Amino acid sequence: MYLRGIQLENYRRFESSQTEFPDGIVGILGNNGAGKSTLVEALAWALYGNEASRTGKDEIKRITARPSDVCRVILDFQIQGDNFRVVRQLKGKSNTADASVIVNNKICARGTSAVTDFVAKSLEMDYRAFITSFYAPQKELNILSDFQPYRRKELLARMLGIENIDFALKNLRTDKREIEIKTELMELHLKDKDKLALEKRERELRVENLESEIIKKRANFAELKEEFERFEDKVKKLREKFEEYNLLEKKLTEKRTEKKGLLSQLENNEDERKRLLSLSDEKESLKPKVSFYKKTKGTLEELEEKRVKAEREKMIQEQILNLGKSIKVFENRLKELDLKLKEGENIPNRLNRLKDELDQTEKDLEDTRKTYVYFQTSYKSLSAERAKLKKQLENIEELGPDSVCDRCLRPMGDDYEKIRSHLLNEQNQIDEKLNSLKGKKEKKEISGVKLKEKRVEIEKEKEKIQKILEEFLKLKGEKESLEKSLTEKQKDLTSLEEVLKRKGFVEYDNILHQNLKKEFKELEKIKEKYTRIEQDIKKLPELEEKIRDLRKRVENFEREEKELNDKIEGLSFSENEFKENQKELEQKKETLHQLELCLKDILHQKEMSLKEVERLEKEIERAKEIEKEKRDLSKERLYLEKLDIIFSDFKVSLIDRIKPTLSSYAKELFVELTDGRYLDFELDEDYEIFIYDQGERFSVERFSGGEKDLANLCLRLAISLMISESSGVDFSFIILDEIFGSQDQSRKENILNGLARLKNRFRQIFLITHIDDIKDSVENLILVTENEDGTSQLVLQ
Repeated sequence: MYLRGIQLENYRRFESSQTEFPDGIVGILGNNGAGKSTLVEALAWALYGNEASRTGKDEIKRITARPSDVCRVILDFQIQGDNFRVVRQLKGKSNTADASVIVNNKICARGTSAVTDFVAKSLEMDYRAFITSFYAPQKELNILSDFQPYRRKELLARMLGIENIDFALKNLRTDKREIEIKTELMELHLKDKDKLALEKRERELRVENLESEIIKKRANFAELKEEFERFEDKVKKLREKFEEYNLLEKKLTEKRTEKKGLLSQLENNEDERKRLLSLSDEKESLKPKVSFYKKTKGTLEELEEKRVKAEREKMIQEQILNLGKSIKVFENRLKELDLKLKEGENIPNRLNRLKDELDQTEKDLEDTRKTYVYFQTSYKSLSAERAKLKKQLENIEELGPDSVCDRCLRPMGDDYEKIRSHLLNEQNQIDEKLNSLKGKKEKKEISGVKLKEKRVEIEKEKEKIQKILEEFLKLKGEKESLEKSLTEKQKDLTSLEEVLKRKGFVEYDNILHQNLKKEFKELEKIKEKYTRIEQDIKKLPELEEKIRDLRKRVENFEREEKELNDKIEGLSFSENEFKENQKELEQKKETLHQLELCLKDILHQKEMSLKEVERLEKEIERAKEIEKEKRDLSKERLYLEKLDIIFSDFKVSLIDRIKPTLSSYAKELFVELTDGRYLDFELDEDYEIFIYDQGERFSVERFSGGEKDLANLCLRLAISLMISESSGVDFSFIILDEIFGSQDQSRKENILNGLARLKNRFRQIFLITHIDDIKDSVENLILVTENEDGTSQLVLQ
């Protein structure tokens, strides 16, 4: 696999930028923070998605990008002649993730998870293995040597595919434990076959006894049922007579009740006829008063009409009076509001001036805070540097001029005073800077306090003016509302005065009206009484016809009553005899029911016994199956134990074979990059690095930071070479991030020369650095530059 090119759109600092990846040693150069490591992160993000991002997906898109802008990375690379293009992007306000893989112009996967799985399968490694093998990230060059031994072994196992053996062993031991648990459960559930067979025989004998009893019970039941049915027919005939008897008695009772009701009605109607005949004289005496009632009613209606008009006139006069008072109150309030509003016309201008002053104070305060933080950070950094110099000076003074250097192991001699003087001079310079920074910091702190006090005063004044403005606007709104209401009330007043003028004055005597109303109430009672008498007299002919009809109906009921008595006597029915027979039938029915229940119970017992026999037969068969399954599981467990031993031995053997090869690759690189100063390099059983210096074996921790970084770089390159040779995919690139940090110029040249010799193994070697003096030592250069608007740009030279 080698890289061909990359395109970035709105990815972190990059708005729109692209570059090709040439062959050979390629330097990626730029200032700190320009986006060098972001370029590599974008490459890994395109391949593996959010797992490769150092932040959440919501922070990947460029900060100043619009919500509708797309964040996208397009990576082109080649594997064994096949051209791959991976497109991964975040779309819309919610940053919806999407991805696709195109191989030889054909889409092979779509969707974030599908693309990540396809890439991992194509490269035959996950993100962690990819990063650890082919990318040495900034400040993490010694990630392998700093791991605990067990973590170092796990990482190498995952990178080289050995973890699959651990996975197989884990599954194998899980299967073995499951078989053991299953066998133990079978032991608990396995039942004695002989006991089950004996219990089955007892149940079968029980079934035979129940069948004999069932035959006897069924014969007895049939005999009792036949006797019951004969007696039931007898009782049925008696019940039919009983029902007919009850029907006749019911009809007779109904006829007598209806006859009694008719006689009562007849008596009441005859009394009513007598009363109506006596009402004619009373009607004649009431006629003069009825005539006076009609005249009084007309006079009362005229007075009622005058009362309504008089009350309406009075109500309008009261409304006119109230409106006049309201108009006066509104006019006085409007005069007060005009005076107050004139006083507050300049309030908005005062508020705007205070807002501008507050904004400027906030800006000054933020500038002061940033300057103070800068002074504070510089002060802490210089303090840490002074403490470091002080410790170095104390160590040198404690060792003395006759001691050897704790780093190079050479005697100090004449260099002791030079080194001591140099350290004292640097310490004094730092003290001067610290004093200067302290004074500047204190001045900025005092300035910040004053600005904060000023901001509080302005905010208080602003709040006060804001309240006055709110009151001003409230008064203005009140004035507008009052003016509108005043206009409406003036219109209402004019309208009411015109209505009153049109209607004129109404003469109305309230006392006369009230006296006439009392007199009319008495006349109304007489009129109602006269109307009732008149209506009652009209009912007399109808009432006489009704009396004649009632007398005929009474005669008919007396004839029907006699016929029903004759039918009842002709039935010859005894109610006592019927009740006794019915009671005896119920007793026979209960006896038959109990016998039927007994028979059902025996049948149920037989059914349960048969089910028990069936269950026992199944349990006997299940016991046989469990015994066979136990034998099979024992064989399988023995087979898994043998596999456990084989896989464990194979893993140990494989790891032991990897270590010498890895040591050999790393040694060859280390000797080459140190220009032959160190002749041997090896890994112990925990994969910890050891270096031979003048024939003596030392741990890598004994050497300087530069030499340690160099050793770790060689180990990292050796791992990449092994993976490249052993993987199904030919990896032809490696990315090294800030590997020159602790190296002197000679070491840098050695590393670059050594990397140049690796071009036959790695088609592309990328060096990420901020050091300008490597420009002439690399074949190609990708510059990461910063634009004036804060975005970054890629330039291939």
